[in-house]
Amino acid sequence: MHLGDPKAIRMIQLADAAIDAAQKAQSSAATAGQTWLVEDCDLTIANFRAIREQAASGRLPPSKGAGLGITRALGEFGVSTELYAAGQALENYYQDEYGA
Repeated sequence: MHLGDPKAIRMIQLADAAIDAAQKAQSSAATAGQTWLVEDCDLTIANFRAIREQAASGRLPPSKGAGLGITRALGEFGVSTELYAAGQALENYYQDEYGA
């Protein structure tokens, strides 16, 4: 896959949306004094950026039907509905379409 590939482009778009949702959740957590959630959002943002970079550079391997583990981690963190939905959209696209 490479940057001109429509599937890579879609992964990048979904990763960008997930990064945005994670940054909003991080800001809300910081305002509420939820230090643990700020740290979880830091990790989430870093992971979403890594996925984005791998898709952009062509290094993200095809899914072969497997997921990335995003929704499991987000479910454990107890994040906002918006962040969970963005992560789920990224996970579903990867699992169902990326490399298929």
